[in-house]
Amino acid sequence: MLAIRLKDKQQVLNIDPPFIAYASNDFVLVKQIKNAKVKCLFNNEYLDIALEEFVSIWSGVLLMIETNDRTIEPDYFENRKREFIDKMLSNLLWIIALLICVFYFVFVALFTMESIAILSALLGGIYVSFLLLQKQLKVQSAYADKLCSLFNKSNCNSVLESDAAKFLGVFSWSEIGFAYFVSTFFMCLVGTSWISYCTWINVCALPFSLWSVWYQRFKVKQWCPMCLIVMGIFWLLFIMHLYFGYFNIQSFDLVKLLWLMMLYALSLLIIHQSLSIFRAALSKQELVYELNNVKMNEDVFMALLKSNQYYDVLLSTSHIMFGNPKAKTLITILTNPHCEPCAKMHFRLNNLLNKASDKYCIQYIFSSFNESLSISNKILIAAYLRYGMEDTVKLYDKWFKEGKYKISTFLDQNNLEINESVEQEYLAHETWIKKTKLRTTPTILINGYELPMQYKIEDLGLLEIDWN
Repeated sequence: MLAIRLKDKQQVLNIDPPFIAYASNDFVLVKQIKNAKVKCLFNNEYLDIALEEFVSIWSGVLLMIETNDRTIEPDYFENRKREFIDKMLSNLLWIIALLICVFYFVFVALFTMESIAILSALLGGIYVSFLLLQKQLKVQSAYADKLCSLFNKSNCNSVLESDAAKFLGVFSWSEIGFAYFVSTFFMCLVGTSWISYCTWINVCALPFSLWSVWYQRFKVKQWCPMCLIVMGIFWLLFIMHLYFGYFNIQSFDLVKLLWLMMLYALSLLIIHQSLSIFRAALSKQELVYELNNVKMNEDVFMALLKSNQYYDVLLSTSHIMFGNPKAKTLITILTNPHCEPCAKMHFRLNNLLNKASDKYCIQYIFSSFNESLSISNKILIAAYLRYGMEDTVKLYDKWFKEGKYKISTFLDQNNLEINESVEQEYLAHETWIKKTKLRTTPTILINGYELPMQYKIEDLGLLEIDWN
């Protein structure tokens, strides 16, 4: 990461995004600068800001990534695969929902111009209300951002976060709108007899639409284009109901109306509760993000590390080492050849070495459950002394996967011999274990200090530790 301070802020036009800028006492991810507009990500929300306005709030400090042949997002291909699958599943849900509607029209004989027109309008309402919910939850959506930037004085967030954005201070109008369109859509699918009841519910929503336009114009003094689209759909439904003659009060049934009101209320409660759960999950995710930011601070890591128990460990304590023996950071693992958590830790350490083999030296010290299993320790020591660092990694992989269940076979297949050198190394391990009185496996030490419980071994791949 390269930090730059520009004296002339207009020089930002000469820098290719993306980069991180320090503006308004916070970090902003600048994605694009084009046509005197800056597209950036701020507080999980994409904004289009005029270049002059951006320059006025920007400190002139920016962070850029120094790229090289090895520069790549961690687990990039796996993340791309997961993103592709998520998009496919998301689109698949919409396709399935559409097919269900089409088949329903065909088999229930609702395939009329009236039903198609009304249900299409309701689907439009569902979609726009869904985008409003995303905006309310600060979930990034390219479509929502485009709709919210239709007018010069448009700011969906100003309207959605205004004092009147919630009914009774609990239910947001986005939730109410989404519940209304979903409930009406399914009631219209049930049969045309329900449409006349839905018609009168629609009439009750019309005064609200007028109030909403007035409130945006004179109170907030900002427009929410998606809110206006929803209001337009209310009026479009009213016109269609009027044109198709659904204002019928001759066969009005109070019980049916009560059932319909209960359906609307139930839908609203389910949606509100679901969003509360989702919002809590987002908050938890943000807390984890903030915690990770703190964890990745080198001073915090070093303070927590040095507050832990220290054990005297040197390169000579164990000669079973992987990675860079000259590295300033020595990771010592007290492990057991027959311990399942130790096996998992072995593969996790392998992944760390694959990402940062030059930064760390990983040292193995072997322990055992009892004296009868000490032969396994000697076998793994013999493997290292015979085959060296690189080839032994593969042998250890094989051991922790299946070799530990067939000890004699593993010994014979790899031509291993328990000689005097192996016995001396084994004795050195046992001596250190007795001296430190450590028995818990796996135990991870960083330059002799126990790894803080707040950290995982994978975190070391992201930290830049300075021992000076």
